[in-house]
Amino acid sequence: MNKYTVTVPADRLKGIISIPPEFEHQQLEIAISLKKHKEFDPRKFRGAARGSKKQIDEELGVIRREWAAR
Repeated sequence: MNKYTVTVPADRLKGIISIPPEFEHQQLEIAISLKKHKEFDPRKFRGAARGSKKQIDEELGVIRREWAAR
């Protein structure tokens, strides 16, 4: 489910969102929807790290030592 609708009195929304004068003192139907996330395509990153396991482990060791030094 990516959309939710609810009916509320407009007066309860004052101070939260701006309401046009013609909507005041009435029941409002509020629709809330989730923002769509971009699809992640791992194929775009294939081959991005072309290092060997040894090189990656060495690089991670350097980073960990830097963190420990702080």
